[in-house]
Order: sequence, then structure tokens, then C-alpha cells
Amino acid sequence: MMKPLEVISMICCLMSCLSCSVKEDRATCPCRLILDFSGNDTVSVRSAQLLVNTSEGFCLTDTLICEDFKDEYVVSVPRGEVNVLAWYGGNACVSGNEGLKIPYGEDCPEVYMDFFKVEADGETAMCEVKLRKNHCRATIYVKTDETFPYRLLVKGEVDGYYADGLPSYGSFMYELQLSENMTGHVTLPRQRNESLCLEVYDGDSVLKVFTLGRYISATGYDWTAEHLDDLTLSLDYTHNIIGITIGAWDKEHHFDISI
Repeated sequence: MMKPLEVISMICCLMSCLSCSVKEDRATCPCRLILDFSGNDTVSVRSAQLLVNTSEGFCLTDTLICEDFKDEYVVSVPRGEVNVLAWYGGNACVSGNEGLKIPYGEDCPEVYMDFFKVEADGETAMCEVKLRKNHCRATIYVKTDETFPYRLLVKGEVDGYYADGLPSYGSFMYELQLSENMTGHVTLPRQRNESLCLEVYDGDSVLKVFTLGRYISATGYDWTAEHLDDLTLSLDYTHNIIGITIGAWDKEHHFDISI
């Protein structure tokens, strides 16, 4: 059975065809935009929020469940440049026109995103929508020979994503919640520079600052990769040594830190 939006799109396309005869200038007729979601991993991406719009005011929003990904998604759009934004996860933080904003004090939601522009100049345009893993889950282990009554704050200069999918400039801060075995987790957005750091607080006083961004870059980690790898960091607080492992790699990179 066809979904209501598919029926509406088909009616729009039929009306467009009827209103554009062979004798008329078809350059003013709408374009049939076909979006292909079939290449997405439905284990990780269970649904997709979709926004299709233009600078002239055309706007369409829809929600697809992963069972819909096998079928082509068709919508009639005005001729010209069309913006397509799709995402999964982080719905409370996403505004179609403004992108994704991470509230200060929270970490990045586990979001998958895709954004692209389509030159819908012909009668038909077809594009693949590939939702990419736009988050990095960092697990941080703290080792120390002493008691550790301190607070750990992760700070950076990316607070989400613009509506065009690029990392947005803004203040990011998240306080790690350490478990009994001194392990904490933080989910990070893509980074634009090496500003990411880990600050150690005793009350309101900063005791140490670890420049995580520099050490992560030194491992060869790629913040522009199609899907971001997760990270594991071991912090030897007593001896000022950081170990970093990318994804499931066996190799751990070690850095001696001068503070």
C-alpha cells in the first residue's frame, strides 16, 4: 500500500506533467527528485528525518523508518538548487534550518547525518543519501597511585553541526562521570582544530590541562573520515602519560606529557 506522502508526490508529478505540454517551456516544470536510502546500515540507522528545501521557500519534511530504505523516495521539487538534509539520532538537538546544537554541559548525541545540494535542473535527479557516523565515543580510563577526588571536564570549540553538515564553532563542555573503576565516557562531534582538552579541577581550581586534540591528531586520527572511529584513552595521572587507541586497533599510541 502506498503511503500518503507518496500519493501526494505522485499527484503533484501528474499535475506537473499535465500542466507542462510538449509545446510549453518545460524549464518551469518541477523536477522529480529521487533519493536512494538503500546503502545505509539499518543496524545502526533505524530511521531517518528528512528535510528538503530551497532558498525560495520550498520546504518538505518527512520521517522514514528503516524498512522504507529499500524503496526509492520520490518528491517533486522546483527547478534549481535544492538542499537535502537527513539525520538519525539527536532529534531534540536538531533544527532543520539551524542544524544540530549541543547544549553546553552535554555531550554530542549519537547522530548520523548527510547533507548535500542538488542541481535539480532537469526533469529527473537521483541522489544517494548516506547517513554517516558523525559522533566519536571516547572512553577514558584514569590510572593513579593516589586518591582521585578531582573533576574532569572535556572542553572544545565545536558545539554541533550547521545545517550544511559542517561542524559549528561554539563552546563545548562535558563533565566526565567516573565509575568505580575510574572509567568515563564522552561522545564528541567532528573537530575542526586541535582545541579539544581535558581539564582537571580541584573544586573551582584547575590543576592540570591535557591537550587531547594535539595528541589525538598525532595518532593520525581523521576527523573528516566518512564514519568517525571511536577512541579509547588511558590517562596515567601520576606519571603524566596518555595512551590512545583508535577504534578496534591493537596499537596504542603513548605520549609523555609535560605540564
